[in-house]
Amino acid sequence: MVEVDGSDTTVRKTYSAGGTSLAVRTIVNESTETLNWLLGDHLGSSSITTTADGTWNSEIRYSAFGETRYSSGITPTDYRYTGQLEQADVNLYYYNARYYDAALGRFVQADTIVPEPILLQDWDCYSYVRNNPLIYSDPSGNKVEEGLGGYINPSKVDWKPYIKAYENVYNRLDYSQYNGNLKEYFATVTSYYYSKDSGIQESIDRNFPETIAAKYRLVVNGYIDVYTAQKFAVDLGGLDPASMSLGIISTAQFALKSMDAGYATRFITGSQIKDQNGNITSEGTVDLRPTLERIAEGKSYPHRNDGTTFHNNEGFLPIRIGGYYKEYVVPTVNQNTVGPQRIIIGAGGDIFYTPDHYATFFEITY
Repeated sequence: MVEVDGSDTTVRKTYSAGGTSLAVRTIVNESTETLNWLLGDHLGSSSITTTADGTWNSEIRYSAFGETRYSSGITPTDYRYTGQLEQADVNLYYYNARYYDAALGRFVQADTIVPEPILLQDWDCYSYVRNNPLIYSDPSGNKVEEGLGGYINPSKVDWKPYIKAYENVYNRLDYSQYNGNLKEYFATVTSYYYSKDSGIQESIDRNFPETIAAKYRLVVNGYIDVYTAQKFAVDLGGLDPASMSLGIISTAQFALKSMDAGYATRFITGSQIKDQNGNITSEGTVDLRPTLERIAEGKSYPHRNDGTTFHNNEGFLPIRIGGYYKEYVVPTVNQNTVGPQRIIIGAGGDIFYTPDHYATFFEITY
């Protein structure tokens, strides 16, 4: 890259390996030359630069979604958060296929594909890395990938339960009340899961567009939505809803790691604890960490509903397949009874807190 500022000409050469920038050589007016090494984080962000002898030169620290929260020195590259190009004049990052706003934590243009149709968050065409920026990156702007640091991906999908469930539905469902699009949908999705289980990219690339096309035909011509089709996989195919995602314990563990990093919501300030009649029994700050630690350790609270299915009867949370949500007791101090506080965890990794026995909910970000 060449920059011209008045009489000064600056040339920057970036050295990369495996898609990761390692060093930047800066040459000013063909005479002054500086080599800086780029030390990145597990997502490939440019975090620290040093000179050739290891002397610290500059540092950038990022928020979870990529805003610069601290900087010192002059970083000699515009490829910064997750190694993507920062265009500071418009406060956006260019992710090759589209632009990303770190302040919003969302893309400003819609995704043109649905990378993993079975994962509900991938149907939000503006969301960034399934709202899990601590472990994911998106090098192409179209598809979520794991970070570079060997982190275990808690949403790694075991495709065999899907294969079995969709095969069961394909063989058992009475298609007389539906048109051929529904049968085609289950056949193509089963083939897609077989290819995912094989790990053969050529097979995945071949089956993926066929699956997307089948989904669209199902919705347009089949008079049935994808959510209802997935429900067949649960009710008729025997698919465990909890197997569709992160898992409860993994979700709690990851939320705790995010708290340690300073990103996750731990304290609910100004919380009003109410009984079932709506009377305020106490108010103040609630610390969610002890309850999440208990959930992460697989321990139960001595109450019949702790760890059981939350049916979302009030309809205040997003509507999901039965068995998707589990509820856990948050002990209320200075009360002889179990109290009205609960944490609700969804199989997809979503966490909610209610201080008043399901009357209101707070979503916990992490």
